[in-house]
Amino acid sequence: MFDKVIKRTKGKLKTDIGIKDFYNEYCREAKIKNRTPMAYSEYSKILGEFNKTLSLKIVYKCETYKIPYKLGILGIIKFNQEFDDKNKHKWAVDWEKSKKLNMIIYFENSDRCKWRWDKSYTRFKGKKYYAFKATRLNNRLIKKAKQENPHLDYYTKLAP
Repeated sequence: MFDKVIKRTKGKLKTDIGIKDFYNEYCREAKIKNRTPMAYSEYSKILGEFNKTLSLKIVYKCETYKIPYKLGILGIIKFNQEFDDKNKHKWAVDWEKSKKLNMIIYFENSDRCKWRWDKSYTRFKGKKYYAFKATRLNNRLIKKAKQENPHLDYYTKLAP
């Protein structure tokens, strides 16, 4: 499928697969099935709109997305942040207030939210080597949604 393996450093391999690789695979599959593939610009617009719509549904409607082919569940979970001095480096800093007061100010709200890909129900090998990292825009969208609607209540655990 994808034969893109690059030697990084001693004993480590790096595989970066992007939208262009998916498009090339789509074109290959279309040619096998005697279909004409769509243009790359149209393909990327469709994927972009899908991702945008999906993230808005997850953030604003507190929904989860069950990824096809039993690849897990994507959603937002809430968790309680403990404020103890041993884990002070993990506390979230309120940079806006910190810059105004010229000292480090931490967020006081102990309820935090983050994107989560639940892989506990997946069936593929090596799943511990895969991770989901939300974009900066999507992470900030959670805060914006919570400010607009303080009654948003996300799950504490994603269930199938």
